[in-house]
Amino acid sequence: LGGTHQSGIPKGPSANGKSFTKQNDKLLEKLKQQEKLKELSLADQQRYQVETEDRANIQQISGGFGDTQHLDDETIKILVQQQRDQEKRAKQNEEEMAKWNIDDMTDVYEMESNMFDYEQIKQSPTFGIKKYADAVYRGELTAENQREGFGVMHYRKNRVYEGHWVNDQREGKGYERYSNGNTYEGDFAAGKAHGKGVYNWANGEVYDGEWQRGVKDGYGMWKGIFGDSYMGQWKNSKAHGHGVHQWKNGDRYEGSWHMCLKHGKGTDIFANGDVYSGDYKNGKPDGKGVYKWKNGSIYQGEFKDGMKHGKGEWRKVANNPKFNRFEGEYQFDKKNGMGTFTWESGNIYYGNYINDERMSYGEMYWTDGSIYKGEWKKGIQHGRGVMTFPDGRIKDGYFDNNVFKGNTQLLEQ
Repeated sequence: LGGTHQSGIPKGPSANGKSFTKQNDKLLEKLKQQEKLKELSLADQQRYQVETEDRANIQQISGGFGDTQHLDDETIKILVQQQRDQEKRAKQNEEEMAKWNIDDMTDVYEMESNMFDYEQIKQSPTFGIKKYADAVYRGELTAENQREGFGVMHYRKNRVYEGHWVNDQREGKGYERYSNGNTYEGDFAAGKAHGKGVYNWANGEVYDGEWQRGVKDGYGMWKGIFGDSYMGQWKNSKAHGHGVHQWKNGDRYEGSWHMCLKHGKGTDIFANGDVYSGDYKNGKPDGKGVYKWKNGSIYQGEFKDGMKHGKGEWRKVANNPKFNRFEGEYQFDKKNGMGTFTWESGNIYYGNYINDERMSYGEMYWTDGSIYKGEWKKGIQHGRGVMTFPDGRIKDGYFDNNVFKGNTQLLEQ
């Protein structure tokens, strides 16, 4: 019959005895499982199969070393759930990769800034690619899959952040380009511009300065697209504090600001040569100040809402009393109330004004000695008055358009 049975199974012990024993053990275990399944209900059978598969998975998780018989059911469930979660994340990541057309190993990204070397960061042991519904992150990650270190956040709507991350937020140095084309490069904290940084608008505007929690705050310089500029203090993204604003036409203001308006003490130097220095309120001269015209005229006194208002003195030529001058009351940029006007000829008027004209009662003194005391209308003698001449003559009565009418009261209205 030869040296073997017809079945081909070797007779007796051989060099393959161990393999034969293992095969028998596996076959026996399988038969036992089948016998056990026969005794169980359908639901119990399904649970038994899952538990058996779970134990096999646990051995794979451990790298194939040792058995899992010593693990209790609760520990097995935890480990298996972790394995399933990992597989689920891998599948989701795979799907997102396909959606973004990105591969971990072959991904190439061209940096817009000089924040860091992307290829060097790719070699980091913590480098990874994380997907979001509207964005993809390339960079360093923690064991908890949070952004930490250097990385790039690229949004679908053409928005990019390149820089440092802490606790899953922008923190430290960074560069951000927004979907509207504006860019910011500088310091970040808690996800917002914070510290020093430069913001460039797509239209050409630039701000270079300090930030607080996403708004311009501190000292900074702004340049507009029409040649305007501001250098000074900011608060809540508005000029606030001391600063200098230069306009394209040559006008220049230096002084105090409040929420983007001139407010407090300041000086305006206009391109036409005029200069105002004094108090401001809500963007206009208000309070006490001095306005000097290029032609040499000067007003020193009170202002309101950008106009001469209150007590003040105007001189045709500064520091020269020989030229025309007025001292008295103003309302809304015009002489209103009591005042004294002195002409360079030496003639003097003291009396009431209404809208820049001598009105109501007033006194006129001429250098030849003539004197008129009485009523005025639109700058001329009109009404009851007394005219005294240098030779002593007196006209006491009523005047009509500078003409003495005697004692009659029938005057033109």
